[in-house]
Amino acid sequence: MKKISAIAAFLSAAFLFLPFVCAQQDQAQVCVMKSVAGKVLELDWVTSTLVVKWLGASGYDEMTLTVPEDAQITKGTEKVNFGDVELSDDVYIRYRDCGFAGLKVISVNVNTNG
Repeated sequence: MKKISAIAAFLSAAFLFLPFVCAQQDQAQVCVMKSVAGKVLELDWVTSTLVVKWLGASGYDEMTLTVPEDAQITKGTEKVNFGDVELSDDVYIRYRDCGFAGLKVISVNVNTNG
């Protein structure tokens, strides 16, 4: 009977502690807004990702970004779809850097001034 009481007390404490652990994990997931200007190097419409080549302080670098359905994409002043973005397009991208969750695009502006 003591074992059952001890197990019940442990489980009660575990269930009380679980929401605290989940809340702490949610708080640790902080996304930072960033931006980058560069050239589209790769596109994958199936996985909704694009690779951008940009000039950083130590030379050229590349980054892979996920493009969610709600991302705002424009070419000049015209709103377009992700499928309208082309290789070698010059782009300005605003995105969220969510650590291990990746880089999530907020907006892509394709430069049409040639």
